[in-house]
Amino acid sequence: MQPGTLQYPPSRPGQCLFGFCGLLLVVLFPGQLRADDGLLALLETELNRSMQELGSQPVPPYFLAYRVADQEQQVLAASFGALEREYQRASRRLYVESRTGTYERDNTHAMRSDGFSWGINYRGNWTDLPLQDDPAAIRAQIWQATDRVYQQSVEHLGKVQANTIVKVDEEDQSNDFSRESPVTHLEPVTPLEFQAWTWQDRVRRYSRRFAGDARILVGRVSISAEKSVQRFVNTEGTRIRQSSRVFRLVLTAMAKADDGMELPLSRTFLARSAAELPSDEEVMAAIDQMMALLSAMETAPIVTAYQGPVLLEGRASAVFFHELLGHRVEGHRLRREEDSQTFKRKIGERILPPGFDVYFDPTVESHQGTSLMGSYRVDDEGVRARRVDVVSDGVLKEFLMSRIPIDGHPGSNGHGRAQTGSTPVARQSNLFVRSRQAVPAEELRRKFVETLERQERDWGLVIRDVRGGLTSTRRTQTSALQVVPTEVYRLYRDGREELVRGVDVIGTPLLTLSHLAAAADSAQVFHGWCGAESGSLPVSLVAPSVLLDRLEVQRKSKSQSRRPLLPNPVPEDQ
Repeated sequence: MQPGTLQYPPSRPGQCLFGFCGLLLVVLFPGQLRADDGLLALLETELNRSMQELGSQPVPPYFLAYRVADQEQQVLAASFGALEREYQRASRRLYVESRTGTYERDNTHAMRSDGFSWGINYRGNWTDLPLQDDPAAIRAQIWQATDRVYQQSVEHLGKVQANTIVKVDEEDQSNDFSRESPVTHLEPVTPLEFQAWTWQDRVRRYSRRFAGDARILVGRVSISAEKSVQRFVNTEGTRIRQSSRVFRLVLTAMAKADDGMELPLSRTFLARSAAELPSDEEVMAAIDQMMALLSAMETAPIVTAYQGPVLLEGRASAVFFHELLGHRVEGHRLRREEDSQTFKRKIGERILPPGFDVYFDPTVESHQGTSLMGSYRVDDEGVRARRVDVVSDGVLKEFLMSRIPIDGHPGSNGHGRAQTGSTPVARQSNLFVRSRQAVPAEELRRKFVETLERQERDWGLVIRDVRGGLTSTRRTQTSALQVVPTEVYRLYRDGREELVRGVDVIGTPLLTLSHLAAAADSAQVFHGWCGAESGSLPVSLVAPSVLLDRLEVQRKSKSQSRRPLLPNPVPEDQ
């Protein structure tokens, strides 16, 4: 997955790299720890021992950290009425961070050459730990992992020092690591509380609904329950334990038009407990809506290349801001020589129209009753989460920061995030977009029609829903975004709507943002998994519908294969 890729939750959650764990999970998952948390105490003991022993080496570490993630997952998936996948698994992974040198310059510093940069090892410094709470076995794994990572850090520090001598001075002379105050944050560990057997019949019944339509090529329903317990200690004195649960119900369907274009749709329900998931009636209604939309899309006209007014409704607007703005305010990118650094020198400048505010807040757990996925209290570097006002009244104010400093921003603001086994960098959390000059949805639609009349156009595009998006921020590539819509309409000046297909949104950051014209006074939520250097992370995006007086779309690629020549036998058997 390339940096800046945002996706719906995977539609095939049964793709498990660790195999089937069976009932072993219930017995071995380390949720039955003592009240004083024996694993956290063991991590502290080993951290102190390692620091003391390695302190006598010629190149001692100045910082060590251990991050352990206990994860439990149960998944059920059904297709066209039959259970096709059922599994549960548990894992316990250790990530070791060793820094040699000083806060000012250490082994993580980027090594420069023409066109390439090597610095932090974003992946690879992890190891599996025993699931059982066996102190001797766990300590043996920690010992070996620490020794391996420490030796790598010493070796890389020598390369960094040599590389610095033979290369030109860097534009950004910031330290390599920020100094932060120690944090103690210990959350209770809550059980998963998911009974898979109660969902077996439900996912079969849900998916069987798709079998009633012969045109549906994919009709799948999956439910996943996931629990994660993160423990973190470092030599600065930080002690963290965080616990989270996520329940996801995903409806996935696909049809195919006569011209070969595949038409995928997905609907996701997210909750913090199984009880918060939708009722049978709500799920069946959503499936019926998906099938009706797919039927209409099969014969909908294809839109060719277009440049003109576009109304991005809430979820589409959310992905638009995530890709076009969000990735370009992640602090670590603004230090890398190969990054386009679009906004680095623009603090205090207007980058959005007056009235627009954009902020990130991982401390908010829900929006109007909808749980948010990018929520946490302490980030993956042990820094307390906080709200970051990136844009205020259209003016750029701040960047999202991990413990990798940049010019003018020497410390973290609690946005160092990483997938299990990866190195934290600055990443997005819960994104919020608001306009101080927002108007009701009906007025925004009238403004859209007025824009069409002013530009003497018969119609414009309304993008109602999207699958996700992607972006590129490197200098060696075009700095651009792509948003992948699933539901698009032509809106005519007389108010008529016509469903169309074959559209991808494209654009470059500064020009595209300058065409924002207005926003609605209500917001929608998009949940996704954002892929970048430090892995795939959950995010939630909350944004209103927005009007752009000019946006470009291109024709979507399509398959050259025909629809199946054989008729679908399933509906005949229903």
